[in-house]
Amino acid sequence: MMKDNQMKFKMTISKINVIKVGSVLSGKVEKGEITVGDKIEFEGVDGKQELEIKGIADNDTRKRIERAGKDKNVGLLVVEKNCEQMGLQEGIMIYIAEEEAQEDYFLDLFGDLEEEKVEEGESNNKEVLANQAAIRIVVVYSDKLESISVDGIQMKDISAIKNMPIPNWFSETEDRNGWEGLIAEIRKMLDDDSVDLSFEFHGPQESKYIFEECISKRGFGNNKISKETVAKENLEEAKRKEHRGLYNEAFKDYLQAADFGELEEAQFKVGEYYYAYCEGESKADFSLSEEEAIAQAIKYYELAANKGNADAQYSLYTIFYEGIYVEENYEEAFKWGMMAANQGHADAEYGVAEAYQYGNGVKIDYKEAVKWYEKAADQGLTEALTELGYDYKFGDMNLSVNYGKSFAYYIQAAQKGDMAGQANVAEFYMEGKGIEKNEEEALKWYRKAAEQGDADSEYAIGQYYEYDGNDIKLAIEWYKKAAEQGHVDAQMKMKNCYGNGEGLEQDLTQAFEWAEKAAEQGDAKAQCYLGKCYKEGLGVEADKNTAIEWYEKAAEQGDAEAQCEMGKCYDLWSPTKLPIEFNAEKALEWYKKAGDQGYAEAQYRYGSAYKFYHGNSNIGDRYRIGKEWIKKAADNENPCIDACLDIADRHYSMMDEHSKGRTAALLGASILFPVTSLLTVPAALVGNAVIKSDKVEKFLKTDEGKEMMKYYRKAAELGSEKAKERIKEFENY
Repeated sequence: MMKDNQMKFKMTISKINVIKVGSVLSGKVEKGEITVGDKIEFEGVDGKQELEIKGIADNDTRKRIERAGKDKNVGLLVVEKNCEQMGLQEGIMIYIAEEEAQEDYFLDLFGDLEEEKVEEGESNNKEVLANQAAIRIVVVYSDKLESISVDGIQMKDISAIKNMPIPNWFSETEDRNGWEGLIAEIRKMLDDDSVDLSFEFHGPQESKYIFEECISKRGFGNNKISKETVAKENLEEAKRKEHRGLYNEAFKDYLQAADFGELEEAQFKVGEYYYAYCEGESKADFSLSEEEAIAQAIKYYELAANKGNADAQYSLYTIFYEGIYVEENYEEAFKWGMMAANQGHADAEYGVAEAYQYGNGVKIDYKEAVKWYEKAADQGLTEALTELGYDYKFGDMNLSVNYGKSFAYYIQAAQKGDMAGQANVAEFYMEGKGIEKNEEEALKWYRKAAEQGDADSEYAIGQYYEYDGNDIKLAIEWYKKAAEQGHVDAQMKMKNCYGNGEGLEQDLTQAFEWAEKAAEQGDAKAQCYLGKCYKEGLGVEADKNTAIEWYEKAAEQGDAEAQCEMGKCYDLWSPTKLPIEFNAEKALEWYKKAGDQGYAEAQYRYGSAYKFYHGNSNIGDRYRIGKEWIKKAADNENPCIDACLDIADRHYSMMDEHSKGRTAALLGASILFPVTSLLTVPAALVGNAVIKSDKVEKFLKTDEGKEMMKYYRKAAELGSEKAKERIKEFENY
């Protein structure tokens, strides 16, 4: 036995672990150092024997190393599995091993070593490494690629890479040859994506070095890098290519890192590429159907999501919530959304809050909804800030109205540039809600929102200048901006300005055109106005049928004026009748709809028409009901002039009836007088004017007379010349 002072290296074996590619001899280095490739000697069954060290593990850090020195706890890999038969046993080495089994991590460290032939001792006997399932790949190279054989079968077409640099063999070519990269071509030839591959390179040493470096980066060869390291390199390479706009190449590297290294970040990115293809935003080239692409997107999102990737979890939430490419599934969406939300993903927190608010995949719970909105708001998510601003503004989700809190949320959103936040902050400043009134601040924030194209803010600025700034021309500038964006109220403002000549030269054609824009968006007032334009030829050629169409659209939306106009269309006695066949029932129906909304003209016309309605055979009842509606119209907040004249004229006619009766009585009495008294008869008749004057004076003091004068005065105030004449007639009484 060799003495200690003759030993260059010494280690006592404490344990032997047999793994797939050989045996691991564990122990503590007592003297010297050992390097991968060194040969150790020991006294075996047949005398002195030696084994080559194929790998070294640091048992403390559980990492592979190339060299180990004194006092290092190591595991030495040899290819021999039958150590006991050779006389190599536990007990001659000292090492305190951890209690857990070491086979697993040794396998992780050395299990991916390829099969190779090694010489044992001076006998030159060759043994084949374990892992007989590996496929042998032989590459022959001179100054160019000569041949590649796969499991003894020569690869037929290598012309695409024959004259290429070795690193380029592993990439897909852009030409028509369709070369997909060496590893991909080998696996396609084998029709097996999982089989292990063992490479041999025959050629110049410098070329061999380049080749081995290339395959090591892809997880092959004696010096192959760990899967994790390869995957990380692929991931970083993908990012670099993506930055340079090489999206096809980047995708391949992402896919390699996702499939080979199973990196969750890469899996998420692969999912993103497939989802972008579905959205029509792909920067990489795919030949897939939408169904195939979304299936791949979901597959890779789920791989990443199950590893805890919050972005992937939120992406799955989006896919199942929106239901665009797959069937809508709120429960599945909520599951993934909650996973991401629990990791602090702000958009997911908002999604979970929305689910609790509307009961999407979970029972409605406003308290939970507010809680999650607040979590998202705490991270500065503008959608959550504006949502809470709205909720406290209007008392939504069982919250008490609190303008102070509402303003606090809106101002945060506004400061982040959120248009809705800016518009609401402006409104609060303008009205003094939750903050002291400040018109200057209000205009500042309205302008910020308007600069982002907020039509409501443009309209609000216009209103300010019209009513508070007394500058109709400046107001019109802002109204026009909003109107051009389709803001209905602003379009109607432009119609009014052109129609009435307010701040602009009167132009009925422009008024019609702006009203038409609003009408086409369904605004009932605009539709009613178009009916009037077509009826009367205002700014457009008169067309009675088109007038009816627009009146009917507005009337069906509940516009009282249009309903009254529709009543006129069916009313036989209407002075402005449009060409529709007379129908008393329809006329009354439309009049009543408008009248029930307080539209005075419709109330008057309903009352007038009802008096002649044959559907009620009781004449007295018809007149009573008709008079009641006419009085409603006259007493309306906005009284109908015709209703006022109707009531006043009715009383006036009653006064004339009293006058006729008094004259007849005087004539009858005069016949009884003697001839000598004949001169008194003409005097009596002449005095009838005095009697009438007396009668009128008395009538004016009655309730009927007072009511007559009341309604004549109303009609006069509304511009009736007839009423003014009547009032003048009674001024001397």
